[in-house]
Amino acid sequence: MNIQTVYGEIDRALINRERIFLDNDNERTVNLEYRLKNPLRLPDGRLVLPDEIVKRSAHVRLKRWPAGFGDLGPLIASSFPKSGGITPSGTQPGEMNKGILRKLGHLFRFANTQGMCTSFKKEILCGSHAFGTQAANGTRTVTTKDAYKLALFLVTATRNNTDTVYNNTGELAATGNYTQGGVTLTNATEPNTSGTTSFWTPSASASWGPTFTSSGAFDAAVLWNDSSTGDLEVGVLTFSSQSISAGTFTLTMPTNDATTGLVRIA
Repeated sequence: MNIQTVYGEIDRALINRERIFLDNDNERTVNLEYRLKNPLRLPDGRLVLPDEIVKRSAHVRLKRWPAGFGDLGPLIASSFPKSGGITPSGTQPGEMNKGILRKLGHLFRFANTQGMCTSFKKEILCGSHAFGTQAANGTRTVTTKDAYKLALFLVTATRNNTDTVYNNTGELAATGNYTQGGVTLTNATEPNTSGTTSFWTPSASASWGPTFTSSGAFDAAVLWNDSSTGDLEVGVLTFSSQSISAGTFTLTMPTNDATTGLVRIA
């Protein structure tokens, strides 16, 4: 069995894998480091030594969404899951001190802040979004559901709940097999209700790869309506900073219910 590394595909039998666990109140991370068991001569003549890391991957499961940020705390807590949540995973290149960067990320969350866009709440009342199909009525004749996308943004971006529309300011560059605008979400499950809460979650994971290389470190995904004339934005989702090199990055969606659904209105 071969695995994808920064040097291309290498036989899994030639590689050792080491696990590093990191835990805190917000998330649990399993970092995997892959090193060669013996020196390896590449087809182009380069020699890779056993102590060199040929691949890093990470699996991050959010325990809860970060609170704080003044009045944004209640908004974040009510708009997105407190447990479960999206689960990003991918291949990361070397970092000088991953532990320190991760702790700083939790303290400051860089410049991206998680939250449901305030403009989206008004747009819902105005009928600007259709997460599911609907019957024709006297006012609306369009019964098809809209298409929604997730786009990835650098840690240096400034996306938050004051956003109104999707734009590519701060987004990953259109390099390394990344297409700006992001990927279209699979929407095969209709919105539903339970008690006094309505909810909607994409019916499949969002994925970039298998040879995705990010133009820099990123820690946020923007959810937006690709069917709307003005590219209306729904909200911002944040996670641990990731940098992908010749790998796959996947956002695994939470359970679609009134407690952990991706978009919930109570």
